Amino acid sequence: MGEIDAVSNGIQLRAGGRAQPPPQPPADCGSSRSPLERKIIVQFKLNLHDAIFEVTTSGDAILQGYFDFTLAVLDHEEWKPGGLILLNHTELNTGPLTIDDIQAIANISEQYSERLGKAKVAIVVDRDLDYGMTRMWQSLVESHTTSHDSSEIFRNRDKAVAWLKSF
Repeated sequence: MGEIDAVSNGIQLRAGGRAQPPPQPPADCGSSRSPLERKIIVQFKLNLHDAIFEVTTSGDAILQGYFDFTLAVLDHEEWKPGGLILLNHTELNTGPLTIDDIQAIANISEQYSERLGKAKVAIVVDRDLDYGMTRMWQSLVESHTTSHDSSEIFRNRDKAVAWLKSF
């Protein structure tokens, strides 16, 4: 139930077929990239099924994209703090992200910790680079915030879904 297709490029976010201005990232979500580099497009799709909010991403990762899909989940009419989130990043290239970006992405979790509640987050990746970048994010989130009760990284979507359904 409920699907959102979006393109996040810092210019426009489409949700439910309506054009909307993009939300502004928090002040600490800055990046050292030039404006030209920040126009790389990341796409995401949000689906809700079996009480799991699944975000499927593709393209080159940018900080704004993480902020956009986080707000898409949190602003969804069915979201409740402590919900189940599946981040399917198998088609996402995290290579463009810097260490500062990973820290800023972790800060997004901290900034929205009250709205996230004790969310369970399963992240699916298939490349070693993406696994390592996601593990850095996971370590930062676990050491600096209580917004996630639990997060796990998987190489297989079915195993990630099974883990989420165990809660």
